[in-house]
Amino acid sequence: MEVDLIIRMGFLIRDPHNHIVDHHKKQFVEHTHKKWFTVFRGQGLLKDDFDRMVKTQSSLLLFNNFLSTSTKEQISLNFACQPISTSDLVGMVFVMTIRPSILSTPLANVSDVSYFKEEEEEILFSINSIIRMDPMKQIDENNCRWQVDLTLTSDNDPYLNALTERMREETYPEKEGWDHLGNLLIKLEQFNNAEEVYDILLHQTRTDAKKALMNHMLGMVKDD
Repeated sequence: MEVDLIIRMGFLIRDPHNHIVDHHKKQFVEHTHKKWFTVFRGQGLLKDDFDRMVKTQSSLLLFNNFLSTSTKEQISLNFACQPISTSDLVGMVFVMTIRPSILSTPLANVSDVSYFKEEEEEILFSINSIIRMDPMKQIDENNCRWQVDLTLTSDNDPYLNALTERMREETYPEKEGWDHLGNLLIKLEQFNNAEEVYDILLHQTRTDAKKALMNHMLGMVKDD
């Protein structure tokens, strides 16, 4: 793990995320956009990833990247058809029902800045969107293309709240920022990576008390 690279990437990721959050509020919330609508995404999944998805149907699905979708179904079907000729991939069509007033999952219509403009009517989701997954269904007789219906989770989703609380309890909720990451890496026994984090924090810290704490954590990591 290149910790310094992760820190730099954090700044790059934060900027588009903030833009999506701002656009979400302007496009949907401030204009009281109450209508539900549907977006689509087609892609190829490795068979191992597909098998894991089959085992976790009717649960929550985390997209750990910026997620590009389209309001035009045919666009997604075209993308899902491409992997069929590749034996290692399964074509997937994600059909997402969206209630844009839900702020917990930022999204924005980026057609005005997208390379494809109105051709795709692109809706872009921010990184780490959590979506509820319904049972999958086969849409091709040759077993090469599948569809899964998805629904955005809301802040009052009981399963999501229980999962979030469990993660919070197990990942040092009293810590913040990169100190939180360092403690989490120690918990995962990633001691070399934790040492990188605390070494960076030591050089960025200005107060003597904080420096003493970082040196203490570095000592703990080296002992392990």
